[in-house]
Amino acid sequence: MPARLQLVSDEYGRALVFQDLRIVASPESEPPFALDALAFEEDTHLLMSPGAELAPPRESFDELVTDMAAFQPLEQGSVVARGLAPVRLLAIVHDIEQSPTWSEASVRNAMLALLEKCEALNLAAVGLPVLGGVHGTLAAARFAGLFRIALEQYPPKRLRRIWIRASDRDAVQVLDEFR
Repeated sequence: MPARLQLVSDEYGRALVFQDLRIVASPESEPPFALDALAFEEDTHLLMSPGAELAPPRESFDELVTDMAAFQPLEQGSVVARGLAPVRLLAIVHDIEQSPTWSEASVRNAMLALLEKCEALNLAAVGLPVLGGVHGTLAAARFAGLFRIALEQYPPKRLRRIWIRASDRDAVQVLDEFR
């Protein structure tokens, strides 16, 4: 009689369930599911945004100067939502006028703000990088520890899937913090 076959996960140990959340850690080239939003590490002046394009200004010089004078930097630790399908969540971790540009407090506050924004926008699936590790030096394991604390402090009600974009090596460290 043939042996019973079992389905083996194709995620190679890169996924787990934590507080009813499916958390997957894998490289950026391997999105594990459809996303409602993608988060990016950003600074208070929105200079680090991916896909920023340099184009000739449409405003006059005077209008540009007036706009620059009126510009208020965003608050470090906040999150700004842009666009649709998927929503771009800009996690304001850095302040380029400080050295270092980031702190664990700004990362922790941005994670809480990210969870709040996901709930406010009724998002079920979000992808995010190792915040503080893209343009900063926060270790993946420390990021995961801070993220775990944020999830415990603010358990999501609508969010069901989180994809942490990390290298294979960092993915192991991230998931170890949730086990």
